[in-house]
Amino acid sequence: ISSTPVAILTNGSLLGMRSLQDEISSADLVIPSIDAASQRIFEMINRPHRSLRIRSIIEGLRAFRERFSGEIWLEVMLVKGLNDAPDEIELLKSMIEDIGLDKIQLNTVVRPPCEDWVLPLDEREMRAVCNLFLGRAEIIGVSQAADVGHERVAEVRSQILELLGRRPCTIEDVSGTIGLHRNEALKQITILEKEGLISSRVFEGVRYFRAR
Repeated sequence: ISSTPVAILTNGSLLGMRSLQDEISSADLVIPSIDAASQRIFEMINRPHRSLRIRSIIEGLRAFRERFSGEIWLEVMLVKGLNDAPDEIELLKSMIEDIGLDKIQLNTVVRPPCEDWVLPLDEREMRAVCNLFLGRAEIIGVSQAADVGHERVAEVRSQILELLGRRPCTIEDVSGTIGLHRNEALKQITILEKEGLISSRVFEGVRYFRAR
């Protein structure tokens, strides 16, 4: 039995299954992703199988919360003009408060989307949404320019250290979450590793980085 904390990331669609609840009940942290609490916006953002209903997914999360003793953090990807509308945010807030989730992680579109109309929120807009959750939310991804100017290096390095303090990540994870070009992410991570602020290890052929 390992003493290493176990975190599970899931799209949440099967959390209502009793057998799955049993399988992941020993985890320390589960992070499901739900981007909308209304069926219309859920379908627009996620394009699920036609049999999936967001209400069933939410009820499955509620059932899992009642049985799970660890922490549940909800990840929400915000898309401009869709789930950032006040009524959609209010639906998400009500669902989160009703179920009793421990934390909300807010993300936005940071990789090139499949559709031109899928747009990210900027940093100001992300912070405005984050403030609506009254201290229960954190921003884990902001759409930014690929190149980092000299004046932003300290901020970006701080974001990288914060991210790697939460969980081990690959270069691609850091690049996508923070909104950096892969080469810039690699550059900053290399500097941080040389300074002894982060460490790395290879697992199944993939290198992961984490804060010391």
